[in-house]
Amino acid sequence: MIKKILISAGVIVVIAGLTLGVLLVVKHQDSAHNKAPTPVSKKLVLDHSKDYGACTVVDETAIKSALGAGAANLQKPVDAGITSDRYFGDGVKNVTSDTQTCVYPFAPGASSDQKLVGANGLTIKVTKYTNPEGPKAVIEQSKKDPTAVIVPSLGDAAFYTTNTSIEGPDAAASFTLLVFKNNESTSYAIIQPAKQATFTVESAKTALLTLAK
Repeated sequence: MIKKILISAGVIVVIAGLTLGVLLVVKHQDSAHNKAPTPVSKKLVLDHSKDYGACTVVDETAIKSALGAGAANLQKPVDAGITSDRYFGDGVKNVTSDTQTCVYPFAPGASSDQKLVGANGLTIKVTKYTNPEGPKAVIEQSKKDPTAVIVPSLGDAAFYTTNTSIEGPDAAASFTLLVFKNNESTSYAIIQPAKQATFTVESAKTALLTLAK
């Protein structure tokens, strides 16, 4: 199975699940007399140097229509910025790309971190590859993924994956449609806490296909 990690400004941020373009900037506040170590503060910095249209590839009206009751309380999109990607697996070690992530929370009141992680919402990612061989290599690896279902007649290639078997206090149900077209790919993912999941494998697939077409 192909593995991809996203990096912002040379710093690896998150590997599993929906990965965000986040860089922790450490600021040292030295005292005037330097008598004792001072606290370290951390600030969340997002890379908005590029816009690949992740927050505009579909509009809110279309999302609410496609997702139905699951998006009844859809919130405004959160642009999580740009990340640089690195791939691991057979045939993809020379593949490079970067990705813009946009999150539409399903409910109000989430913290900034929860919104960025997309723990309960729709996440759209637009990935641009540095050369035409990039998406071809990733497509070939995706075909070998036993959890990926090939979706015919959509883009140059498309795959649908689900994960509904996660257990534990942070268990989540996830449904992802990945579509390749020319030198980029777009990922549409519904993620919900497992105990609050309103989508099934089939209903999520129908909703995501509606968004992608």
